[in-house]
Amino acid sequence: CTSFYLDTIERMKNFPGEDHHQAIARTPRLSDGSITFFLAHSEFTPFGNPFERGQGILSEYRYAGPTDGEHILDTDPLTVAPLRRLVDIEERHPADICFLPEVDGRDAGYLFVTEEHDTRQVSVYRWDPSGGLVLHDLLDQGFPGPGPNLLFLDRVGRDYYLGVASYHWGWGALLTARDTDLFPTCEQGAMDVSALRPARGHMFPFPVPEGTTQTKLV
Repeated sequence: CTSFYLDTIERMKNFPGEDHHQAIARTPRLSDGSITFFLAHSEFTPFGNPFERGQGILSEYRYAGPTDGEHILDTDPLTVAPLRRLVDIEERHPADICFLPEVDGRDAGYLFVTEEHDTRQVSVYRWDPSGGLVLHDLLDQGFPGPGPNLLFLDRVGRDYYLGVASYHWGWGALLTARDTDLFPTCEQGAMDVSALRPARGHMFPFPVPEGTTQTKLV
C-alpha cells in the first residue's frame, strides 16, 4: 500500500451534507513514465445549498512520481499529482468507474462510469492526454431506479466482460463482446460500445451487504 496526493479543488471539500469522493481509476504507465488517475466525486448539494441539485465531477490528475513498473512508490514528502482537468456531469452520483486502455498500448483509453440516480445508465468517455475526457457513448440497458452503482470490466482470452450491478436491485447483468467486435479497427477512439451484448444467462443474483463499493471479476 502506497500513498500520494491528488490536488483536488475547494469545491470538493466535504461540505455538510452528502457530498463525497466516490471512486478512483487509473491508466497504465504511459509512454512518458507518468500515470493518469481519475476521481469520481459525488455532489448532492452544490456549495452546501440544500435547495439545489448538485452535479457530479470527473477529474483527472497526472502522477509523475517514482514507480516500480506499474506500482507507485512512496516519497517523503508525498508526491502531489496535480489536477489537469475537471468535467461536470449531469449525474449527481457517479458511483463507480473503471478504465479500459486503448488498443496497441497507446496513451489513451476509455472510462466507464455508472450513474446511479439521475440517468440510471453507464456512460463511456474516451480519453487521451491532450484531449482529456470526451463523452463517447452510452450503455443504456433500461436499468431500474435507483440505477447501477457497481461495475467491473475485464478480458478473458479474446472476450471482454462487463458486469453492471446494484445493491439496490439485488441482481446484476453480465455483458460480453469479442475483441474484434469491440475494437473493429485499430484506430484510436473507435471502440464500438454497442458490441457489448448480454451474455448467455446474463442475469445473476447480487446479494451483497449494504455499503459495498467495489466488485471485480474473480
